Amino acid sequence: MVGPIRHHIGAGVQVISTAKKQGWSVLQPVTQDPGGLQRFLTQPFAVTEAFTGKPGRSVSLAETLKGCHAILSGIADTWAESSLYMVGTIDEARDKEKAASQKAKTQ
Repeated sequence: MVGPIRHHIGAGVQVISTAKKQGWSVLQPVTQDPGGLQRFLTQPFAVTEAFTGKPGRSVSLAETLKGCHAILSGIADTWAESSLYMVGTIDEARDKEKAASQKAKTQ
């Protein structure tokens, strides 16, 4: 039996995967930023380091589920999708978003 959080995550990921073929507009009830989940699931792999310049990461299942749940719950709806791209954990994405926000304020 799957717990309620894992069910929420699985259902959200399934809706996004299916709806991608039909257009993002059907995803508004799930999250305001469906692309964010897609970007978050694009984690850096060791085999892509030569192309991306980012070292590969190994992220635990628990951390990945924590991040997916946070995104599906809406905490990243106001973040730039680039903050979620090629990071390991949701905490790293939050730090990346804060850094980008601070940089934008100083420019």
